[in-house]
Amino acid sequence: GWVAEVCSDVSLAFLFDVLLAEASKALAQRLVALRNYELLYDRRYATIMLSLFIEALSKVGMLSIVAFLFVPEWPSGRVGLPAEMCSGFLDYEVCRAWTGCDVVSDPRCCEGAMLCIARQLESSQRRRMLERSVKGPFCVAPFIRILATVIIPWIVRNLDAVS
Repeated sequence: GWVAEVCSDVSLAFLFDVLLAEASKALAQRLVALRNYELLYDRRYATIMLSLFIEALSKVGMLSIVAFLFVPEWPSGRVGLPAEMCSGFLDYEVCRAWTGCDVVSDPRCCEGAMLCIARQLESSQRRRMLERSVKGPFCVAPFIRILATVIIPWIVRNLDAVS
């Protein structure tokens, strides 16, 4: 239990710090290339500012969506088929449209949609899920960032000096 929780926190922190930073940097470079800056300094400045903005929006945005859509109090703990409980929810309808599933032939179609899951869980369970999802990125991520930016380069420099 504890090892699985720590591993999931570390993997989430790695995902948020390393992969998300690289993805936002690549997207920012593509968007800045569309502007066709004449000076390299302006291009670099725009790339850095845009990648920081994209990264901040993605980190805060995902947790905000979960906090404001998934956790709030509404009648929950219902039991039934997703077609009955979840029809009308945007994520459920988008899932059904994309997958093309039919609720008659597959009554459990798109039962994993976020608002559909929220409809099935009690408020205390949703709140606990939010707390756990915030713990990884905000408590473990700074240590992963130190590991990736300080400790690993130090080890590589020492190994390079030895060889």
